[in-house]
Amino acid sequence: MANRFIKESIWDSPNLNRLSCEAERYFYRLLPLPDDHGCFQATPIVVKCRLFPLKPDITEENCGRWNYELQETSVCRFWVDGERLYGQFINWEKHQRIRSLHNRKTPPPPTTGAGWCQLTTTGAFIPIPIPIPIPIPILIPSYVPNGTLSGEPDEIPENRKPVFKIPYEEIIDFLNEKSGKQFSSNSKGTKRLIKARWNEGHRLEDFLTVIVNKCEKWAKDPEMMDYLRPETLFSTSHFESYLNEQGTKKLNISERRLLDNAIACQEFLNDESSRPP
Repeated sequence: MANRFIKESIWDSPNLNRLSCEAERYFYRLLPLPDDHGCFQATPIVVKCRLFPLKPDITEENCGRWNYELQETSVCRFWVDGERLYGQFINWEKHQRIRSLHNRKTPPPPTTGAGWCQLTTTGAFIPIPIPIPIPIPILIPSYVPNGTLSGEPDEIPENRKPVFKIPYEEIIDFLNEKSGKQFSSNSKGTKRLIKARWNEGHRLEDFLTVIVNKCEKWAKDPEMMDYLRPETLFSTSHFESYLNEQGTKKLNISERRLLDNAIACQEFLNDESSRPP
């Protein structure tokens, strides 16, 4: 492995100073690992063995969580090739003096934003789907009996109308991640509650907002922790009031990316449903 530079600018770097002390130590140990292109294998178990061979108290889970912190502070970004996770330092060439580029030690990183992945707090990864452009509706005039144009669009057949897939799995996975619980997205009772709120016009952002805010308030309260469950959060009598509580917290970067990914997938479904059979 090559020697790498550490500049004085790290002392007042906004990104590095947002890292926890443990993640910042991980950052320094990680610096010699990348190739000349700033890329490295980031699979947690591999990184743990390379960086901490004499520290049995450091676990694979620790490395996964620290990868997540590097992502959230825009220090590194990650992609998947096969079953392996790879990372790349952002602005690597700006901070390192590379005299001559050697061959890559990893597969080349994605050339578009859609090829990267989003890490969760546990270090698991969620592929970022390719954004699908929103189709522009075209009004096709229809003929009326006297042979003139009506100027109105033809009625869309039932089998060609947009399909709105209710994101049961995304909602429950997000609740499990935030609450540390293991609810099933296949539960009939849970699906019934989510579908009822969905039919009222609520969408994924509303569900994520309710989950974020109630977990923020209840996760550390032993008496309220048990109420972090679908039948309480998504019930007819509670959901609307939880959504409009004073001091509602905005979604962070990771939560907003999850929402954007779900929207892109929904647009893809709508586009597919509008194609001729």
